[in-house]
Amino acid sequence: EVLLQTTKRQRFFKPFTEELLTDRDGLRRIYEEFPRQCKYVARGSEAVYLSRLLGLYKEWSFQLHPGIAFNDVLRKTEALGSRGRVRVELAKLRDIERDRYIV
Repeated sequence: EVLLQTTKRQRFFKPFTEELLTDRDGLRRIYEEFPRQCKYVARGSEAVYLSRLLGLYKEWSFQLHPGIAFNDVLRKTEALGSRGRVRVELAKLRDIERDRYIV
């Protein structure tokens, strides 16, 4: 009698890099989708709003990189925020937002 041992298949994820943050599903997704999905309704509902916003960030981080915990994604995002490509992407998003109100 032979016992077959099944092993878990190891999952490989792309490394968490600045390319991942500047991709369409990275920071641009936060800019485009979060305002539509989470709107501030009225005074007194700040806790509900904040909870919903935090939930959206957790979902975004899991979809961006499922192999990393939310706190680690925040830490890595903060660390990568000073890199060139990420700073350029943030500048573009800020320019788009500024042009919405100035023009």
